[in-house]
Amino acid sequence: MGNGATQQFTATGTYSNGSRANITGTVTWASSDPSVAGISSAAGSNGVANAIGLGSTQISASSSGVVSAAVTLTVTASVAYVYTANQGDATVSEYAIGVGGTLSAMPPPGSVSTGNSATATPSAIAIDPTGHYVYVPNQNEDSISLYDVGTGGALTSLGRVSMVAGSNPLAAAVDPSGHYLYVGNFNGTISIYSIGGGGALTSPVTVQTTAFQLSSIAIDPTGRYLYAVDTSDDLLMQYQVGAGGALTPNGSVATGSFPFSVAIDPSGRFVYVADYLSNEISQYSIGSGGTLTPLTPNATVTVASGSNPQAIVTDPAGHHAYGVNVGDNTISEFLIGADGSLALFGTVAAGQGPSSMTIEPSGHYAYVVNSYDSTVWQYTIDAAGALTQIGSPIDTGGYPTVIASGY
Repeated sequence: MGNGATQQFTATGTYSNGSRANITGTVTWASSDPSVAGISSAAGSNGVANAIGLGSTQISASSSGVVSAAVTLTVTASVAYVYTANQGDATVSEYAIGVGGTLSAMPPPGSVSTGNSATATPSAIAIDPTGHYVYVPNQNEDSISLYDVGTGGALTSLGRVSMVAGSNPLAAAVDPSGHYLYVGNFNGTISIYSIGGGGALTSPVTVQTTAFQLSSIAIDPTGRYLYAVDTSDDLLMQYQVGAGGALTPNGSVATGSFPFSVAIDPSGRFVYVADYLSNEISQYSIGSGGTLTPLTPNATVTVASGSNPQAIVTDPAGHHAYGVNVGDNTISEFLIGADGSLALFGTVAAGQGPSSMTIEPSGHYAYVVNSYDSTVWQYTIDAAGALTQIGSPIDTGGYPTVIASGY
């Protein structure tokens, strides 16, 4: 991880009867070298490691005298970057994050093509956990563009692959191991690709679902569960991830009207869905086997958001969530409670038609892409989670719809 960043660790307990449970919040966490990274055992931030120096440290968890195997955490000097996918001209714009969080375009040309400018329509950005490769599905071209991440975050094309069986890809996510890419398609399928040497995509398998329009997918931090938004049926589809990245359906839960985006908190305990037409955020807890349960017994478990929330994101520490509201050009700010429930504490302005938001890995800065005026707005995040705009809006390519960041 990059120096200054945070990373959520998850502890899973295995019991004598063979059952397993997420015990992230009840174990005691330890770092062998606190000068490299510390890790919290405090309520609300259990398992969150903070990188404060270069080098390696061993992270472990203990409970009732039982100590886990240690995991090596390496902290390196790093350059943070931001990408936007621009549907209007089939490009990905590239930016470096500078001192104070402000963005600057990478050296010319400052963007890369995703395909035919008349047909490609890039619809998502997925970055592998190592930060070495980027994958961009092209909705109308039924293809996926592959890129190598070079020095300073500059992208180099590795070519494109054609979709197999799935069509009109809308969403993408790489699992935490970096071994599999999942692509959600408009025709109700999920395409699964193995990630091979050099970031190559191989062995595609397509899973047919009962959905029609899969607009967003997310994978929990353990890599055992995947959730897909079924926009047409107001459902969140649940899957268990097995050997070889295979998906096994695990039912579904109801959402609000026209769900558009799903996010999982870094601890892997809670799931949030932005409901575009009902102007709400649906909230769930992750139970045994990845099954979701609404956070209260009420039929609708929602909190008020702005007008037409199109995206929902959580910060790297799991303390705050943000709803991106395209209908009234705002960002809703939420506090995540100990039980996962969201409490609205503020609203800030965005540009025209905000559609996507990313928080860079350190959790100090946030960026919102605005489709209608083709800009990125930049914000600092204070200790209370409040957003404050910094700098001037940054120009992007034509009609950007997605933004992502990494090291």
